[in-house]
Amino acid sequence: AASGGTFHAISPKVKPENTIGAGDSLVAGLIYGMASGHPPVECLRLGVAAGTLAVIDQGTSVSKPQVEAMMDFVKTVEINRLI
Repeated sequence: AASGGTFHAISPKVKPENTIGAGDSLVAGLIYGMASGHPPVECLRLGVAAGTLAVIDQGTSVSKPQVEAMMDFVKTVEINRLI
């Protein structure tokens, strides 16, 4: 639980192509958010977006256009406050 509550993230529905590295991508998004000074809820949103985008591509490398697309995709991750 983050200070201020417990949250649940709902990823947009995608067709998974490759799950290798999805968890690593989620953690990378969380860490990026924390290192950039984002609030915990936004860190969760970044992590879920990165993990979700990781599964829709066959490859495991990330290009600059993919990162730019992720920043738009982040807005589609739904966050609900549980408590």
